[in-house]
Amino acid sequence: MVNGSIDSIISPIPSGVPQDSHLKFDSHIAETSSLAILRCSQLLKSFRSRSLPLYKHLFNTYVLPVLVFQF
Repeated sequence: MVNGSIDSIISPIPSGVPQDSHLKFDSHIAETSSLAILRCSQLLKSFRSRSLPLYKHLFNTYVLPVLVFQF
């Protein structure tokens, strides 16, 4: 802290979630959501089925862990 202002933080904090000098998590949210969208699009390209239970299982297996445990 210099002159009463918060220094810019680029590196991740110990929890693994990056913060900026304004204590915003926008970059972390954008990165996590883009990774989840990428996995969803890869699943849709890989399987030609119209089975909702299949896609529910694939989402729970490959996409949901990224959204829940990404830090």
